[in-house]
Amino acid sequence: MNFFESWGFYFTNIFDATGIIQTFIYAAILVIIDFKKELSVKNILKTILKFIGCYASFVFFSSFAFALESLTRTHGIMMTIIPAVTIGLYIILFVKDNWLYKFIKFSLVLASVLVSSLICRDLGIVAGKLSGDDFISVVCARSLPSLLCIPIAYIMHRFDISKYKSVSLPLLISFICIAYLLVITSLVETIVIRSHEFEIGVYYLFTFIYVISLFVLVVLYFSSYYLVKTQNNLIESEINITLAEAKLDAIKISSYNLEELHKVRHDLKNHFGYISTLLEEGKVDDAKNYLKELNEENKDILESFSCANELINSIINLELSKAQLMKIKMDVKAIVPITLPFKDSDLVSLLTNLIDNAIENHDNSNKLPIKVHISMYQDYLRILVANKVKDDDVQKARVLKTSKSRLHGYGTKIIKHISRKYSGYTTFSIENNNTFVADCLISTNIEKE
Repeated sequence: MNFFESWGFYFTNIFDATGIIQTFIYAAILVIIDFKKELSVKNILKTILKFIGCYASFVFFSSFAFALESLTRTHGIMMTIIPAVTIGLYIILFVKDNWLYKFIKFSLVLASVLVSSLICRDLGIVAGKLSGDDFISVVCARSLPSLLCIPIAYIMHRFDISKYKSVSLPLLISFICIAYLLVITSLVETIVIRSHEFEIGVYYLFTFIYVISLFVLVVLYFSSYYLVKTQNNLIESEINITLAEAKLDAIKISSYNLEELHKVRHDLKNHFGYISTLLEEGKVDDAKNYLKELNEENKDILESFSCANELINSIINLELSKAQLMKIKMDVKAIVPITLPFKDSDLVSLLTNLIDNAIENHDNSNKLPIKVHISMYQDYLRILVANKVKDDDVQKARVLKTSKSRLHGYGTKIIKHISRKYSGYTTFSIENNNTFVADCLISTNIEKE
């Protein structure tokens, strides 16, 4: 038969009840993975159209592979890899994740589909031998094991690892290795089964091994999800603690500044009286000098920072007060919009950790200021913090470990976590003359939470 005759033969003799049921299940798997939680007429219609498209794609690629295989004689390999083509296209086109999470989902679905198809094949052979090729028994045995993929797809949808921006590398490597070990095994068995016939007990053994392997694969996915979720919750807890500490610091500093203002107000009458006396005596230069000295003495108390964004104003003024208590100067520049799409707690934690680290590790021997520059860079908010560090603290600055022992380096994790959360990144570097630079970019192309 030529290519087109083989294609027609697939629909008249190969694509039977088993193929219809399996294709229906495989199409349902992909729709479940990408199912929208919000039930609306629009989403329901989209889901129906996606299902029809997936079903038609599976049928088309399966028939195409059968026709191609009749010419190439690849021992069923073409028919086996067809799910990979359809699944890959669907995930690339419709699943809105980054490429790592698309790859994770593709690997789990591909492995589960291929393994379930092998289980269907093995149990179909067993059912045929035991029932004397009874139609209903064989169809059920060859199609129903595909239902194993439905709960796996639901697990991926319900426990979607992509909502967290980090993943455990060791678990990910183990997961990928097992997934593609199953994929390779399915391809090898496809060739072996075509050329050998085994006892019924061997097919049962194959089925048992595949079910256990799928279980291990799902457990690894669960483990990765819960590990990432736990890490995320820990960091979120630290963010909340940072926010609470910032509020407590603000109260303490406000009390200190209020006390200083009371002192200034108390002395104001005396200052005005002395200046009036100088002016009455014609000592204008002495009065000017006295005013300059008075202004310099109270500069820190009266100084405040202001930009278009009120939250950033509050954070920067708090950090300026912390720096003033430690006799550290800060050079702050901010050109930002009135509103930003980030959670207030995230922005507070990000700025507080970046600037606190600079204050705690700043080498103030040369009286150089800490530089804090905040600006928009295309669709990103850029936060650059630079401070001098001592020679002995260069290595400490490289790893960005806070002096607060309770955090155990969570300052760094919080900064990186928030950066990833908003599709950005943070770099830490040591530049010339022992200047430590933290450069953070976070995307503004998000919805306000």
